[in-house]
Amino acid sequence: MSVLTVPAAVIGRLREGTHQQLAEGAEAIQRVASAWDKDDPPAGERALMQRAWALIDVLGWAGDIPESIDVDVHEHGVALRATIDNIVTSLTDLIADLPQDDPTRAERVEELQALREFEGAALRAIERERTEAKIIAVPADVAEQLRSALYADLARAGNDLDTACSTTEPGDVASPVGKLRRLFAVLDDIGWSKQPPTPEALTIDARHLQVVVDTLEDDQEGWEWTAEQPQLEDLPGRERAKAIAEMIERFLATLPASPATLMIPPTLLVRVREGAYGLVGAASEDIEQSARACVELEPASRPKLDAAWGLLNAIGWSDEQDTGAIIELPLIEHGTTLLAAIEDILPLMAGWLDELDPADARRAERADELRLLRQLHAQVRRAVGNRDASAG
Repeated sequence: MSVLTVPAAVIGRLREGTHQQLAEGAEAIQRVASAWDKDDPPAGERALMQRAWALIDVLGWAGDIPESIDVDVHEHGVALRATIDNIVTSLTDLIADLPQDDPTRAERVEELQALREFEGAALRAIERERTEAKIIAVPADVAEQLRSALYADLARAGNDLDTACSTTEPGDVASPVGKLRRLFAVLDDIGWSKQPPTPEALTIDARHLQVVVDTLEDDQEGWEWTAEQPQLEDLPGRERAKAIAEMIERFLATLPASPATLMIPPTLLVRVREGAYGLVGAASEDIEQSARACVELEPASRPKLDAAWGLLNAIGWSDEQDTGAIIELPLIEHGTTLLAAIEDILPLMAGWLDELDPADARRAERADELRLLRQLHAQVRRAVGNRDASAG
């Protein structure tokens, strides 16, 4: 771990810069969450905000300034650089607007000089950190096999989609589209290169566990079949196939069991999404208010935003992303947030129904939609309750 020591002379201004980034990111997310027409998620602002609040956790939200603070460059380098750029620009503009005889001018100039000196040290530390290797999460041989299997699955899903789209009658495009999206997400996470600069370095995000397991299990089955085909493979080829199958089996045995899943029918996705946006908006508003007041966040704000963001990543941020397929969500990862999203939208839907005239043609459809959502709510509530009881 590379550590950078932040001197007391710049801590206050760095706190100010991170507060500003946090507030701007939260404002952007809140704006999208409350918009009538939803665009793609503000991923850039979200990433900026995540990095900013992680950095300010280290720098301190307020209070006395210590003599120095050690910052992990690997974890906070990007946020630190953005914060320095932000506050140096702001302070430079402030000094330019101050009259030459302003009594605070000399102090501001001294602050700017300290920031520029620190900026040089920070940039050197960030550059050193950039060259360090990533943490090994998957053995190199398994990593290579996994990438090959993912590419093979991509080709099959692409062929399935082509077939579905080219038939005389429209085929079922939801399944191959959904599979392509999941495969893209895994490859985006682990990297697309078949020959990465550091093949030993491969991490797998837990949310992709099921895709990885399914892909490797199919690949293992194929190699086991090849290992038993003397008419198609010579002895060395069959031995190689058997060794690959055994390697995959050993690796799969090290993975945690696949979690229980919750299923959202496509007819309710729009309403669940609206509820999730409500959670994102509420959490973002809390964060923005705290950040603008330069006070520490409410403890629940950050995990709530993280969870709602993850739910929207899983179900899609826009109705245009819906494929008509049932969405399966891991209970352990999304159960609590899905329950909160449904509970956020249920009273609104009940209110909409009450406001409709009894003769309104939409009333029957809204009533049916509310009934189905209440059924889903009951199912999710039972599943979450059973999960929590088992954990206790």
